[in-house]
Amino acid sequence: MNKKIGLFLLIPLLGSALTSCGGSSSSSSEVGPLVLSYGEISTQDTGMIKELPIRSSQTNTDGLYDWVAATRSFVLIVTKKSQCGCWDDFEPIVSKANYEYNLGIRYIYYEDLPINNPFNIYVESEAKMPSICFFNKGVLTKQVLYQYENPIFKEYESFINFLKTNVASLPKRYMISIDDLRDYISEEKDFNLYVARTGCNDCGLMDTFYLNNWAASTYTVNDPLLIFDLFPYHPGRKPTAPKEDAPIEEQQAYEEAMFIYNEKAESYQKIKDEFGLSTKYNPVFGYDTGYVPTFQRRESGFVSDMITTLNDTIDVESKKVTNTYFTSSRVNAMPCLSNVEGRNKFVLEGKEIADYTKANSRIIQYREHFEAFQIFFQTYVK
Repeated sequence: MNKKIGLFLLIPLLGSALTSCGGSSSSSSEVGPLVLSYGEISTQDTGMIKELPIRSSQTNTDGLYDWVAATRSFVLIVTKKSQCGCWDDFEPIVSKANYEYNLGIRYIYYEDLPINNPFNIYVESEAKMPSICFFNKGVLTKQVLYQYENPIFKEYESFINFLKTNVASLPKRYMISIDDLRDYISEEKDFNLYVARTGCNDCGLMDTFYLNNWAASTYTVNDPLLIFDLFPYHPGRKPTAPKEDAPIEEQQAYEEAMFIYNEKAESYQKIKDEFGLSTKYNPVFGYDTGYVPTFQRRESGFVSDMITTLNDTIDVESKKVTNTYFTSSRVNAMPCLSNVEGRNKFVLEGKEIADYTKANSRIIQYREHFEAFQIFFQTYVK
């Protein structure tokens, strides 16, 4: 992992109740230091801290409402839109911390929030901005308001030490952009990669059943999980063809929509090919055209082991698995299973699953895949 992940020496929280710049107590209750849900790979040490929209747009599910609804634990800066010397001083400090530790801290504008906002963020006085908010599992538990004399808003080391008293451990999951992922591969790094897609039901199941609990634990890991989200590249739903007697304008609109869809679908497939999800450039571990959720272990940039879960095809009548990642060739090629006695038990191709129904398909697949997935995960991520 790059930079200082794993070197963030954290100490127990020694502070008292939530405080403002004047030392007054907040209405929220203290619950202890955070275990951050996600970090974000930051490769630009001169880059600006990113804004977090209050609500997500049609093409982006990164919004404050989304993060709270997903019960994330995160650090958020509240600042003001107008020219502000205190933010000019503080922003480079937060950006540097993001770069050094990949913390994924974002900011919002206090003007975008009503006084009685649903997040309980204090926004009554611009003189007390910027402020630092700590959300634990979607709930605001601490907000430190700006005070001119407070060194955490002016000095990098003071800010880092302040974070160390309020964050129990660094994240175990780090979002990574497509450009940074390409850099990691070209630089021949060793890393663990989770290829997912926001809105994918299978990925949501993995989060709910396994990853969220693992990420919320306080112990640290030697080799965290990088997450590449395919959502921005997904073509979306295929346009519906109009009826044969539909007006010419409707036919033309459909043709234009299909042209755009096909272009996006082709681009999306190239991305899955590029990163080894499909068989095109990854004949050993690639699964058909490529599916998510997929977990990869990369050594010197190359895929050395891989597992794709929750994408089996099971015949409803015969209850037999007709298509699966867990074929004999892939199972026997997976290094993480090489020392497992009787590893052919993980082969699902052709297996009859007596209690399978269409309604419980995902739960059945999770059960059938879990042991192999857990071995993969504990071998590389720990």
